[in-house]
Amino acid sequence: MFHDYAWPGSLPEFARFNLIYGWNGCGKTTLTSIFRAMQYRTAIGDADIELDVDGTAIRGDALHSTPLPEVRVFDRHFVATNVFDAGGEFTPIYVLGEDSVEKQQKVAALRELLTERIGEIVKKQSDRVIAERSLDELCVSQGRTIRELLNTTGQGTYNNYDKGRFKRRAESFNAETAKAAMLSEPDKVSTRALIATKPRDALGKYSISVPDTADLKAKTEALLSKSVVSGILQELAVDADIAAWVQKGLALHTGDMDSNTCRFCGQVLPAERLGALEQHFNDDFKKLQQDVQGLIDSVNATADRLSNQTFYDVSKLYDNLSTDYETAVRHVRDSIATTTTLLDGLASALLMKRENPLLHVQVTDFVDLSELSKLAILHPSIEALNGVVDRHTAQTSNFESELEAARVKLELSIVGEAFPEFETRRKMVASESGIVAALQLDEARLKHEIETIEKDIIEHRRPVEELNNELEAYLGRSELKLIFQNTGYAIMRGGRPAGDLSEGEKTAIGFLYFLKSLMDKSFKLSDGIVVIDDPVSSLDTNSLFCAFGYMRDRTKDAAQLIVLTHNFGFFRQVRSWFRHLPGQKKKNVALRPAQFYLLNAFFKGGHRNAALQPLDPLLHDYESEYHYLFKHVADESSKDGTNGSLEQYYGMPNIARRLLEAFLAFRHPALCGELQEQLSLVAYDEAKKARIIRFLHTFSHKDNIAEGDHDLSILAETRPVLVDVLDLIKEVDGAHHEAMMALIAPPADLPADGHA
Repeated sequence: MFHDYAWPGSLPEFARFNLIYGWNGCGKTTLTSIFRAMQYRTAIGDADIELDVDGTAIRGDALHSTPLPEVRVFDRHFVATNVFDAGGEFTPIYVLGEDSVEKQQKVAALRELLTERIGEIVKKQSDRVIAERSLDELCVSQGRTIRELLNTTGQGTYNNYDKGRFKRRAESFNAETAKAAMLSEPDKVSTRALIATKPRDALGKYSISVPDTADLKAKTEALLSKSVVSGILQELAVDADIAAWVQKGLALHTGDMDSNTCRFCGQVLPAERLGALEQHFNDDFKKLQQDVQGLIDSVNATADRLSNQTFYDVSKLYDNLSTDYETAVRHVRDSIATTTTLLDGLASALLMKRENPLLHVQVTDFVDLSELSKLAILHPSIEALNGVVDRHTAQTSNFESELEAARVKLELSIVGEAFPEFETRRKMVASESGIVAALQLDEARLKHEIETIEKDIIEHRRPVEELNNELEAYLGRSELKLIFQNTGYAIMRGGRPAGDLSEGEKTAIGFLYFLKSLMDKSFKLSDGIVVIDDPVSSLDTNSLFCAFGYMRDRTKDAAQLIVLTHNFGFFRQVRSWFRHLPGQKKKNVALRPAQFYLLNAFFKGGHRNAALQPLDPLLHDYESEYHYLFKHVADESSKDGTNGSLEQYYGMPNIARRLLEAFLAFRHPALCGELQEQLSLVAYDEAKKARIIRFLHTFSHKDNIAEGDHDLSILAETRPVLVDVLDLIKEVDGAHHEAMMALIAPPADLPADGHA
């Protein structure tokens, strides 16, 4: 009901003694339920509420976890849960025995130790919370890092990675597995590159023919060492260039180009010279030259094939393979370069042999034989290169699984790196939890020891006897009694289990039991808050005074007392008590030991709302509720009926009825309670009286001011009917009407609480 309610700055805070007056339906039950939640440390989760307890703001949903003062609440809920029909039992009240001083002192000492232990538990629980929060912050941070690094479009397995998943992964590690999971910086770079890449086309393996360099060398050496038998012309044998020039010239003078005249100088060539030249360049000579040339062509072709080898551009491979690929290509190029250098040396040696077949040429003059050992690496380097290509192709074939494996590797690496810090914080949580558990065990031990001693010194037979005496005085009869049983008290009527208890009997038993429970060992009245909500429901006048007397006697020493009631007779008794408290007449209202409040209900935005307000002066200063009822009717009758909704009138029919009944009771006391008969004796406009009766009978219920079921078409007549009610009072007793109208319009310079 308390929608958007905040304690007004002008309204005094609750004092030690507090009286709240409000009719049924104005929010007393709601307000009392808040105090009951404080008593049982029950979180208020269905409303947004904040309480101010000794200057500390406490949210309603934190009542179960926040230190609170001890509270005891009496209301209908207390009666319903503590007093049963058909002889049900309710909890006994424990009072310390008078002959147990030594044990009491021991209990007191144990309680001090228990309080100290509870304080230690609270502190260590706070330390544990701090440690848990520190561990949680690490898990949150690392979980976020992994999620942001590894998330993907669509339904990726890492898109919802959170602290819980990180924690479970870290808990599965130990120092060794964490260290093994960590990647080196180059590995992390390549793994991240793989994660960031997109699938690429597969590549074919390199097919590079590796020459048999040993065979080529052997063939070269064989040709270089081969000689021919010919008519050697010494001048040609010693000069290869001249020999080559002459051999070419001889070909220009023989065969198809036969000529006996020198094509250079034009002179006749001697037949003897031509014969000598032909013998020098005989068939064996030419054959050797041809063999050498053939091997030269083979060596050069092999060298050209190797030199012209091409390689895939590195951009065609996955980024995580680029370094390995470039290294493998470089090794192959180096091996090819070494091989072609050898082949070029062989070709040069053969070329010299071809130009001068008669010359004995050495391979070592053209080839560094110490480099031959390097030739063996060409084949392994090609295999290594194709190994990188195979990895690329496999990565393409299994791209998604490779990608997921890379993410897992990176996740494990991050977890592994964070594991030492995780383990440190986790051990701190375990340490603090262990300390808390040990302290709680000691707390349980102390409680058990206290309970064991108290079993020897508690006595709850005396309270049941006192309750029976009080119940007899309260009800004015003795047939209802409480009897002691092992597990509590049972209600008896005439020696038999009581059944069909009346509401008044339930209230009487429940209220007396509640007041007696304030003496229980589990509650220290001088430090606690006592809340009492309408303890006089269904009680007669005698019981009302009795209830007030017991309440005043049992609650006068409470640290704080809050009384709520809709019964004006009971309200008047409590008001009188509070008025005469020492210091109640202090000029500063906020410093008075007692405060008075009005709990008012109203409609706003289609909702029934409630608000605490200062007590109206007419309720504070007068011994009758009549003045306040008159003011309500007068105020509503003077309002513009076109403003607001009909919801504002829901309570007015009952108020008007009670006002009219009280007014007529003094005119026609013999017909008290018979409103229609009383009105029939009043000289007033018959049509208006009929409208008043119809209005009050439709909407009001005797002795109850609350909302009910309403015919809005009739409720719309509220203001005119209220005008008629006041007009009737004026016509019957004009002087009274005039005095009341003057009374309800007090001067504007009243104190802040509305009364002196």
